[in-house]
Amino acid sequence: MHSLRHIISNISWLTIGMVGRMGIVLVVGALVARYLQPDQYGQLNYALAFVALFSAIPGLGLKEILVREFVHAPENRGALIGTAITLQFAFGVIAMIAAVIAASVMKGTNYGSSFIIAIISLSLPLTCISSVSAWYESQVKAKFVTIAQFPAIIIIAAIRVILVLAQAPLVTFVWITTLETVLVMAIPAYELLLRDIGLKNIRVNFLIAKDLLRESWPLMLSGMSVALYMRLDQVMLGSMSGKEEVGYYAAAAKLSEVWYFIPAIIVSSMNPNILKMKKISHEKYMNGIQQLFYILTLLCLAISVVVCSLSGFIIRILYGSLYAHSAAILSIHSWTLVFVALGLASSSWYVAEKLTKLNLQRSILGLVANVILNLLLIPKYGGVGASLATLLSYIAAAFVADALMDRTRPIFIMKAKSLLLIPNILKLYEQLIDRKNAREI
Repeated sequence: MHSLRHIISNISWLTIGMVGRMGIVLVVGALVARYLQPDQYGQLNYALAFVALFSAIPGLGLKEILVREFVHAPENRGALIGTAITLQFAFGVIAMIAAVIAASVMKGTNYGSSFIIAIISLSLPLTCISSVSAWYESQVKAKFVTIAQFPAIIIIAAIRVILVLAQAPLVTFVWITTLETVLVMAIPAYELLLRDIGLKNIRVNFLIAKDLLRESWPLMLSGMSVALYMRLDQVMLGSMSGKEEVGYYAAAAKLSEVWYFIPAIIVSSMNPNILKMKKISHEKYMNGIQQLFYILTLLCLAISVVVCSLSGFIIRILYGSLYAHSAAILSIHSWTLVFVALGLASSSWYVAEKLTKLNLQRSILGLVANVILNLLLIPKYGGVGASLATLLSYIAAAFVADALMDRTRPIFIMKAKSLLLIPNILKLYEQLIDRKNAREI
Protein backbone atom coordinates (compact mmCIF):
# COMPACT_ATOMS: atom_id res chain seq x y z
CA MET A 1 0.00 0.00 0.00
CA HIS A 2 1.32 3.43 -0.90
CA SER A 3 2.16 5.79 1.96
CA LEU A 4 0.29 9.03 2.64
CA ARG A 5 3.45 10.91 1.67
CA HIS A 6 3.53 9.12 -1.70
CA ILE A 7 -0.12 9.92 -2.34
CA ILE A 8 0.35 13.60 -1.42
CA SER A 9 3.42 13.78 -3.68
CA ASN A 10 1.41 12.28 -6.53
CA ILE A 11 -1.44 14.75 -5.98
CA SER A 12 1.07 17.62 -5.81
CA TRP A 13 2.70 16.74 -9.12
CA LEU A 14 -0.65 16.27 -10.82
CA THR A 15 -1.86 19.57 -9.38
CA ILE A 16 1.26 21.45 -10.49
CA GLY A 17 0.92 20.03 -13.98
CA MET A 18 -2.79 20.71 -14.24
CA VAL A 19 -2.58 24.22 -12.77
CA GLY A 20 0.12 25.06 -15.30
CA ARG A 21 -1.93 23.49 -18.04
CA MET A 22 -5.10 25.23 -16.81
CA GLY A 23 -3.39 28.61 -16.85
CA ILE A 24 -2.14 28.11 -20.39
CA VAL A 25 -5.47 26.75 -21.62
CA LEU A 26 -7.45 29.61 -20.07
CA VAL A 27 -5.23 32.41 -21.34
CA VAL A 28 -4.65 31.00 -24.83
CA GLY A 29 -8.24 29.74 -25.06
CA ALA A 30 -9.55 33.20 -24.20
CA LEU A 31 -7.28 34.72 -26.85
CA VAL A 32 -8.64 32.28 -29.44
CA ALA A 33 -12.25 32.93 -28.34
CA ARG A 34 -11.77 36.70 -28.65
CA TYR A 35 -10.24 36.26 -32.13
CA LEU A 36 -12.85 33.84 -33.49
CA GLN A 37 -15.75 35.70 -31.81
CA PRO A 38 -18.91 33.90 -30.61
CA ASP A 39 -20.10 32.68 -34.02
CA GLN A 40 -16.91 30.89 -35.21
CA TYR A 41 -15.96 29.93 -31.65
CA GLY A 42 -19.41 28.39 -31.31
CA GLN A 43 -18.96 26.51 -34.59
CA LEU A 44 -15.65 25.04 -33.34
CA ASN A 45 -17.12 24.01 -29.99
CA TYR A 46 -20.24 22.61 -31.61
CA ALA A 47 -17.99 20.27 -33.63
CA LEU A 48 -15.93 19.35 -30.55
CA ALA A 49 -19.11 18.59 -28.60
CA PHE A 50 -20.49 16.52 -31.47
CA VAL A 51 -17.36 14.34 -31.68
CA ALA A 52 -17.29 14.05 -27.88
CA LEU A 53 -20.64 12.25 -28.10
CA PHE A 54 -18.70 9.34 -29.65
CA SER A 55 -15.58 9.58 -27.46
CA ALA A 56 -16.66 6.90 -25.00
CA ILE A 57 -16.71 4.25 -27.73
CA PRO A 58 -12.90 3.97 -28.13
CA GLY A 59 -12.49 4.39 -24.35
CA LEU A 60 -14.59 1.25 -23.80
CA GLY A 61 -14.79 2.13 -20.09
CA LEU A 62 -11.50 0.30 -19.63
CA LYS A 63 -9.51 2.78 -17.54
CA GLU A 64 -10.93 1.92 -14.11
CA ILE A 65 -10.81 -1.81 -14.90
CA LEU A 66 -7.19 -1.56 -16.05
CA VAL A 67 -6.19 0.32 -12.88
CA ARG A 68 -7.81 -2.41 -10.78
CA GLU A 69 -6.08 -5.19 -12.75
CA PHE A 70 -2.70 -3.45 -12.61
CA VAL A 71 -3.05 -3.13 -8.83
CA HIS A 72 -3.94 -6.81 -8.42
CA ALA A 73 -1.70 -8.33 -11.13
CA PRO A 74 1.07 -5.92 -12.27
CA GLU A 75 2.98 -8.81 -13.88
CA ASN A 76 0.31 -8.96 -16.62
CA ARG A 77 0.77 -5.34 -17.67
CA GLY A 78 2.24 -6.16 -21.10
CA ALA A 79 -0.74 -8.26 -22.15
CA LEU A 80 -3.26 -5.91 -20.55
CA ILE A 81 -1.87 -2.81 -22.29
CA GLY A 82 -1.41 -4.51 -25.65
CA THR A 83 -4.92 -5.92 -25.58
CA ALA A 84 -6.47 -2.63 -24.42
CA ILE A 85 -4.71 -0.59 -27.12
CA THR A 86 -5.84 -3.01 -29.85
CA LEU A 87 -9.45 -3.02 -28.67
CA GLN A 88 -9.57 0.76 -28.30
CA PHE A 89 -8.06 1.40 -31.73
CA ALA A 90 -10.60 -0.90 -33.41
CA PHE A 91 -13.53 0.72 -31.61
CA GLY A 92 -12.00 4.14 -32.30
CA VAL A 93 -12.24 3.51 -36.05
CA ILE A 94 -15.89 2.51 -35.59
CA ALA A 95 -16.51 5.70 -33.57
CA MET A 96 -14.84 7.87 -36.23
CA ILE A 97 -16.98 6.42 -39.03
CA ALA A 98 -20.13 6.76 -36.91
CA ALA A 99 -19.37 10.43 -36.11
CA VAL A 100 -18.83 11.33 -39.77
CA ILE A 101 -22.01 9.54 -40.90
CA ALA A 102 -24.08 11.10 -38.10
CA ALA A 103 -22.80 14.59 -38.94
CA SER A 104 -23.69 14.18 -42.61
CA VAL A 105 -27.30 13.22 -41.92
CA MET A 106 -28.08 15.35 -38.86
CA LYS A 107 -30.49 18.20 -39.34
CA GLY A 108 -28.92 21.61 -38.72
CA THR A 109 -25.34 20.49 -39.48
CA ASN A 110 -24.13 22.20 -42.68
CA TYR A 111 -21.20 21.22 -44.92
CA GLY A 112 -18.73 23.42 -43.01
CA SER A 113 -19.65 21.89 -39.65
CA SER A 114 -19.54 18.37 -41.13
CA PHE A 115 -16.04 18.98 -42.51
CA ILE A 116 -14.80 20.24 -39.14
CA ILE A 117 -16.35 17.25 -37.38
CA ALA A 118 -14.62 14.89 -39.84
CA ILE A 119 -11.22 16.42 -39.02
CA ILE A 120 -11.70 16.26 -35.27
CA SER A 121 -12.99 12.68 -35.44
CA LEU A 122 -9.60 11.55 -36.81
CA SER A 123 -8.33 11.69 -33.23
CA LEU A 124 -10.80 9.04 -32.00
CA PRO A 125 -8.82 5.91 -33.04
CA LEU A 126 -5.58 7.46 -31.76
CA THR A 127 -6.95 7.92 -28.25
CA CYS A 128 -6.15 4.21 -27.78
CA ILE A 129 -2.70 5.20 -26.50
CA SER A 130 -4.32 6.84 -23.48
CA SER A 131 -4.76 3.40 -21.88
CA VAL A 132 -1.10 3.44 -20.84
CA SER A 133 -1.91 6.20 -18.34
CA ALA A 134 -3.84 3.61 -16.33
CA TRP A 135 -0.52 1.93 -15.52
CA TYR A 136 0.99 5.11 -14.09
CA GLU A 137 -2.22 5.79 -12.17
CA SER A 138 -2.14 2.31 -10.63
CA GLN A 139 1.47 2.90 -9.51
CA VAL A 140 0.70 6.43 -8.24
CA LYS A 141 3.41 7.85 -10.55
CA ALA A 142 1.98 11.10 -11.79
CA LYS A 143 5.31 12.94 -11.82
CA PHE A 144 6.49 11.34 -15.05
CA VAL A 145 3.25 11.86 -16.95
CA THR A 146 3.07 15.51 -15.86
CA ILE A 147 6.63 16.23 -16.99
CA ALA A 148 6.22 14.30 -20.25
CA GLN A 149 3.03 16.07 -21.32
CA PHE A 150 4.08 19.62 -20.59
CA PRO A 151 6.28 20.24 -23.70
CA ALA A 152 3.41 19.23 -26.00
CA ILE A 153 1.05 21.61 -24.19
CA ILE A 154 3.52 24.49 -24.53
CA ILE A 155 4.10 23.78 -28.24
CA ILE A 156 0.37 23.63 -29.05
CA ALA A 157 -0.31 26.82 -27.08
CA ALA A 158 2.49 28.64 -28.93
CA ILE A 159 1.10 27.50 -32.29
CA ARG A 160 -2.36 28.81 -31.36
CA VAL A 161 -0.95 32.20 -30.44
CA ILE A 162 0.93 32.34 -33.75
CA LEU A 163 -2.27 31.45 -35.63
CA VAL A 164 -4.16 34.26 -33.90
CA LEU A 165 -1.41 36.76 -34.72
CA ALA A 166 -1.38 35.52 -38.33
CA GLN A 167 -5.20 35.82 -38.48
CA ALA A 168 -5.49 32.21 -39.60
CA PRO A 169 -8.84 30.75 -40.73
CA LEU A 170 -10.99 28.57 -38.47
CA VAL A 171 -9.98 25.28 -40.09
CA THR A 172 -6.35 25.66 -38.93
CA PHE A 173 -7.51 25.81 -35.30
CA VAL A 174 -9.48 22.64 -35.95
CA TRP A 175 -6.36 20.77 -37.14
CA ILE A 176 -4.38 22.00 -34.13
CA THR A 177 -7.11 20.76 -31.78
CA THR A 178 -6.85 17.30 -33.34
CA LEU A 179 -3.05 17.34 -33.15
CA GLU A 180 -3.15 18.34 -29.47
CA THR A 181 -5.23 15.28 -28.55
CA VAL A 182 -2.57 12.99 -29.99
CA LEU A 183 0.58 14.78 -28.81
CA VAL A 184 -0.42 15.11 -25.16
CA MET A 185 -0.92 11.33 -24.91
CA ALA A 186 1.87 10.19 -27.24
CA ILE A 187 4.93 11.08 -25.15
CA PRO A 188 3.99 9.12 -21.99
CA ALA A 189 2.87 6.23 -24.19
CA TYR A 190 6.20 6.22 -26.04
CA GLU A 191 8.14 6.16 -22.77
CA LEU A 192 6.08 3.35 -21.30
CA LEU A 193 5.95 1.14 -24.40
CA LEU A 194 9.61 1.50 -25.33
CA ARG A 195 11.35 1.96 -21.98
CA ASP A 196 9.34 0.85 -18.97
CA ILE A 197 7.85 -2.30 -20.50
CA GLY A 198 9.40 -2.71 -23.95
CA LEU A 199 7.61 -3.41 -27.21
CA LYS A 200 8.62 -7.09 -27.10
CA ASN A 201 6.54 -7.53 -23.96
CA ILE A 202 3.43 -5.91 -25.46
CA ARG A 203 1.06 -8.56 -26.75
CA VAL A 204 -2.60 -9.20 -27.48
CA ASN A 205 -4.34 -11.85 -25.42
CA PHE A 206 -7.75 -12.91 -26.73
CA LEU A 207 -8.86 -14.36 -23.40
CA ILE A 208 -8.04 -11.06 -21.69
CA ALA A 209 -9.84 -9.21 -24.50
CA LYS A 210 -12.93 -11.35 -23.93
CA ASP A 211 -12.84 -10.71 -20.17
CA LEU A 212 -12.28 -6.97 -20.61
CA LEU A 213 -15.15 -6.62 -23.07
CA ARG A 214 -17.50 -8.70 -20.92
CA GLU A 215 -16.93 -6.44 -17.92
CA SER A 216 -16.41 -3.13 -19.69
CA TRP A 217 -19.43 -2.90 -21.99
CA PRO A 218 -21.70 -1.47 -19.27
CA LEU A 219 -18.96 1.06 -18.46
CA MET A 220 -18.65 1.94 -22.16
CA LEU A 221 -22.41 2.50 -22.41
CA SER A 222 -22.26 4.44 -19.15
CA GLY A 223 -19.43 6.54 -20.57
CA MET A 224 -21.48 7.16 -23.71
CA SER A 225 -24.39 8.29 -21.54
CA VAL A 226 -22.09 10.61 -19.58
CA ALA A 227 -20.58 11.98 -22.80
CA LEU A 228 -24.07 12.58 -24.13
CA TYR A 229 -25.34 14.50 -21.14
CA MET A 230 -22.06 16.41 -20.85
CA ARG A 231 -21.98 17.50 -24.50
CA LEU A 232 -25.48 17.01 -25.85
CA ASP A 233 -26.41 20.40 -24.40
CA GLN A 234 -24.05 22.15 -26.83
CA VAL A 235 -25.23 20.06 -29.78
CA MET A 236 -28.90 20.71 -28.96
CA LEU A 237 -28.15 24.37 -28.28
CA GLY A 238 -26.47 24.71 -31.68
CA SER A 239 -29.41 23.06 -33.44
CA MET A 240 -32.11 24.98 -31.55
CA SER A 241 -30.55 28.39 -30.85
CA GLY A 242 -27.63 28.73 -33.30
CA LYS A 243 -23.83 28.50 -33.14
CA GLU A 244 -23.40 31.94 -31.54
CA GLU A 245 -25.29 30.78 -28.46
CA VAL A 246 -22.95 27.75 -28.37
CA GLY A 247 -20.04 30.20 -28.32
CA TYR A 248 -21.40 31.92 -25.21
CA TYR A 249 -22.13 28.59 -23.55
CA ALA A 250 -18.76 27.05 -24.44
CA ALA A 251 -16.86 30.04 -23.03
CA ALA A 252 -18.63 29.61 -19.68
CA ALA A 253 -18.48 25.81 -19.66
CA LYS A 254 -14.71 25.80 -20.21
CA LEU A 255 -14.22 28.03 -17.17
CA SER A 256 -16.38 25.68 -15.13
CA GLU A 257 -15.02 22.39 -16.47
CA VAL A 258 -11.40 23.47 -16.13
CA TRP A 259 -11.76 22.72 -12.39
CA TYR A 260 -12.78 19.10 -13.01
CA PHE A 261 -9.11 18.15 -12.85
CA ILE A 262 -9.16 18.56 -9.05
CA PRO A 263 -11.54 15.68 -8.25
CA ALA A 264 -9.99 13.63 -11.07
CA ILE A 265 -6.51 14.01 -9.53
CA ILE A 266 -7.66 13.21 -6.00
CA VAL A 267 -9.69 10.17 -7.08
CA SER A 268 -6.91 8.76 -9.29
CA SER A 269 -4.35 9.21 -6.49
CA MET A 270 -6.44 7.73 -3.67
CA ASN A 271 -8.18 4.99 -5.66
CA PRO A 272 -5.29 2.45 -5.70
CA ASN A 273 -5.01 2.63 -1.89
CA ILE A 274 -8.76 2.34 -1.44
CA LEU A 275 -8.77 -0.75 -3.67
CA LYS A 276 -6.02 -2.30 -1.53
CA MET A 277 -7.95 -1.47 1.66
CA LYS A 278 -10.80 -3.60 0.32
CA LYS A 279 -8.55 -6.67 0.64
CA ILE A 280 -7.58 -5.81 4.22
CA SER A 281 -10.73 -4.53 5.90
CA HIS A 282 -14.21 -3.66 4.66
CA GLU A 283 -14.50 -1.02 7.39
CA LYS A 284 -11.25 0.69 6.35
CA TYR A 285 -12.32 0.47 2.73
CA MET A 286 -15.66 2.19 3.38
CA ASN A 287 -14.02 4.79 5.66
CA GLY A 288 -11.56 5.55 2.86
CA ILE A 289 -14.42 6.18 0.42
CA GLN A 290 -16.25 8.36 2.95
CA GLN A 291 -13.11 10.40 3.56
CA LEU A 292 -12.74 10.81 -0.19
CA PHE A 293 -16.29 12.18 -0.38
CA TYR A 294 -15.58 14.61 2.46
CA ILE A 295 -12.41 15.98 0.86
CA LEU A 296 -13.95 16.35 -2.59
CA THR A 297 -17.12 18.04 -1.34
CA LEU A 298 -15.27 20.61 0.74
CA LEU A 299 -12.87 21.57 -2.02
CA CYS A 300 -15.44 21.63 -4.80
CA LEU A 301 -18.05 23.57 -2.83
CA ALA A 302 -15.45 26.22 -2.03
CA ILE A 303 -14.42 26.53 -5.69
CA SER A 304 -18.04 26.68 -6.89
CA VAL A 305 -18.87 29.48 -4.45
CA VAL A 306 -15.91 31.56 -5.62
CA VAL A 307 -16.49 31.00 -9.36
CA CYS A 308 -20.24 31.69 -9.05
CA SER A 309 -19.65 34.89 -7.06
CA LEU A 310 -17.05 36.22 -9.49
CA SER A 311 -18.58 34.95 -12.75
CA GLY A 312 -19.16 38.39 -14.26
CA PHE A 313 -15.67 39.61 -13.38
CA ILE A 314 -14.02 36.42 -14.70
CA ILE A 315 -15.87 36.56 -18.04
CA ARG A 316 -15.11 40.26 -18.50
CA ILE A 317 -11.38 39.86 -17.78
CA LEU A 318 -10.83 36.78 -19.95
CA TYR A 319 -13.28 37.15 -22.83
CA GLY A 320 -14.27 40.81 -22.86
CA SER A 321 -17.65 42.49 -23.15
CA LEU A 322 -18.51 40.53 -26.31
CA TYR A 323 -19.11 37.45 -24.11
CA ALA A 324 -21.04 39.23 -21.31
CA HIS A 325 -23.95 36.82 -21.83
CA SER A 326 -21.67 33.98 -20.62
CA ALA A 327 -21.60 35.29 -17.03
CA ALA A 328 -25.10 34.06 -16.16
CA ILE A 329 -24.31 30.68 -17.73
CA LEU A 330 -21.10 30.36 -15.69
CA SER A 331 -22.83 31.23 -12.41
CA ILE A 332 -25.08 28.17 -12.86
CA HIS A 333 -22.62 25.79 -14.55
CA SER A 334 -19.98 26.28 -11.83
CA TRP A 335 -22.03 24.14 -9.41
CA THR A 336 -21.67 21.06 -11.61
CA LEU A 337 -18.17 20.58 -10.16
CA VAL A 338 -19.58 19.28 -6.86
CA PHE A 339 -21.64 16.55 -8.49
CA VAL A 340 -19.00 15.66 -11.07
CA ALA A 341 -16.66 15.03 -8.11
CA LEU A 342 -19.19 12.81 -6.32
CA GLY A 343 -19.83 10.93 -9.56
CA LEU A 344 -16.12 10.29 -10.17
CA ALA A 345 -15.55 9.04 -6.64
CA SER A 346 -18.56 6.72 -6.68
CA SER A 347 -17.63 5.35 -10.12
CA SER A 348 -14.51 3.84 -8.52
CA TRP A 349 -16.75 2.20 -5.91
CA TYR A 350 -19.02 0.81 -8.64
CA VAL A 351 -16.01 -0.78 -10.38
CA ALA A 352 -14.55 -2.14 -7.14
CA GLU A 353 -17.91 -3.71 -6.27
CA LYS A 354 -18.40 -4.92 -9.87
CA LEU A 355 -21.69 -3.04 -10.17
CA THR A 356 -20.98 -1.64 -13.62
CA LYS A 357 -24.51 -2.36 -14.86
CA LEU A 358 -25.96 -0.23 -12.06
CA ASN A 359 -23.49 2.50 -12.99
CA LEU A 360 -24.92 2.34 -16.49
CA GLN A 361 -28.45 2.74 -15.15
CA ARG A 362 -27.65 5.95 -13.29
CA SER A 363 -25.87 7.35 -16.36
CA ILE A 364 -28.94 6.63 -18.48
CA LEU A 365 -31.08 8.43 -15.89
CA GLY A 366 -28.82 11.48 -16.20
CA LEU A 367 -29.02 11.34 -19.99
CA VAL A 368 -32.82 11.12 -20.06
CA ALA A 369 -33.08 14.00 -17.59
CA ASN A 370 -30.67 16.08 -19.67
CA VAL A 371 -32.54 15.58 -22.94
CA ILE A 372 -35.96 16.34 -21.44
CA LEU A 373 -34.69 19.41 -19.55
CA ASN A 374 -32.84 20.76 -22.60
CA LEU A 375 -35.98 20.39 -24.73
CA LEU A 376 -37.95 22.31 -22.12
CA LEU A 377 -35.41 25.02 -21.21
CA ILE A 378 -33.34 25.81 -24.33
CA PRO A 379 -36.17 27.26 -26.48
CA LYS A 380 -37.03 29.80 -23.78
CA TYR A 381 -33.71 30.45 -22.01
CA GLY A 382 -30.98 29.48 -24.53
CA GLY A 383 -27.56 28.90 -22.98
CA VAL A 384 -28.79 29.67 -19.47
CA GLY A 385 -31.43 26.96 -19.85
CA ALA A 386 -28.83 24.51 -21.16
CA SER A 387 -26.56 25.15 -18.15
CA LEU A 388 -29.45 24.59 -15.74
CA ALA A 389 -30.39 21.38 -17.57
CA THR A 390 -26.79 20.18 -17.28
CA LEU A 391 -26.60 20.90 -13.54
CA LEU A 392 -29.90 19.14 -12.79
CA SER A 393 -28.94 16.10 -14.88
CA TYR A 394 -25.61 15.82 -13.00
CA ILE A 395 -27.52 15.92 -9.70
CA ALA A 396 -29.86 13.21 -11.00
CA ALA A 397 -27.06 10.90 -12.19
CA ALA A 398 -24.38 11.44 -9.54
CA PHE A 399 -26.58 11.80 -6.47
CA VAL A 400 -30.32 11.05 -6.74
CA ALA A 401 -29.88 7.84 -8.78
CA ASP A 402 -28.04 6.12 -5.92
CA ALA A 403 -31.05 6.62 -3.65
CA LEU A 404 -33.29 4.70 -6.05
CA MET A 405 -31.47 1.34 -5.88
CA ASP A 406 -31.05 -0.89 -2.81
CA ARG A 407 -27.48 -1.87 -3.65
CA THR A 408 -26.36 1.74 -4.00
CA ARG A 409 -28.33 3.37 -1.18
CA PRO A 410 -25.38 3.12 1.25
CA ILE A 411 -23.21 5.18 -1.11
CA PHE A 412 -26.05 7.71 -1.43
CA ILE A 413 -26.11 8.10 2.36
CA MET A 414 -22.33 8.65 2.36
CA LYS A 415 -22.67 11.35 -0.30
CA ALA A 416 -25.52 13.00 1.61
CA LYS A 417 -23.32 13.13 4.72
CA SER A 418 -20.55 14.79 2.76
CA LEU A 419 -22.94 17.48 1.51
CA LEU A 420 -23.73 18.51 5.09
CA LEU A 421 -21.02 21.13 5.26
CA ILE A 422 -20.54 21.75 9.01
CA PRO A 423 -20.57 18.06 10.07
CA ASN A 424 -18.32 17.47 7.07
CA ILE A 425 -15.70 19.90 8.35
CA LEU A 426 -15.90 18.51 11.90
CA LYS A 427 -15.59 14.92 10.67
CA LEU A 428 -12.56 15.69 8.52
CA TYR A 429 -10.97 17.52 11.46
CA GLU A 430 -11.55 14.50 13.70
CA GLN A 431 -9.99 12.17 11.14
CA LEU A 432 -6.92 14.37 10.84
CA ILE A 433 -6.53 14.47 14.65
CA ASP A 434 -6.93 10.68 14.88
CA ARG A 435 -4.27 10.20 12.20
CA LYS A 436 -1.91 12.55 14.02
CA ASN A 437 -2.43 10.72 17.33
CA ALA A 438 -1.87 7.36 15.61
CA ARG A 439 1.47 8.55 14.24
CA GLU A 440 2.54 9.80 17.67
CA ILE A 441 1.69 6.46 19.28
